[in-house]
Amino acid sequence: EATSRLANALRLAGQYVDASHAYRRILSQAPTDRHAAMGLSVCLAASGDVASAEHILRTCLQQHPSYAPAYVT
Repeated sequence: EATSRLANALRLAGQYVDASHAYRRILSQAPTDRHAAMGLSVCLAASGDVASAEHILRTCLQQHPSYAPAYVT
């Protein structure tokens, strides 16, 4: 929970690299965490790594096909 709040705060502050590390830490412990996957994909896209962001989103949609936010990101 604390790592999630930190990751979100870093992302909102535009610190995408640090936020990406925090989201990856979450995903290493909870690989299907859709909120961490979404946050990581946003950070990757904002950092210019669109291909990786798309891969993360596609994986998230495979795991959570009814998770609507992943379709509009």
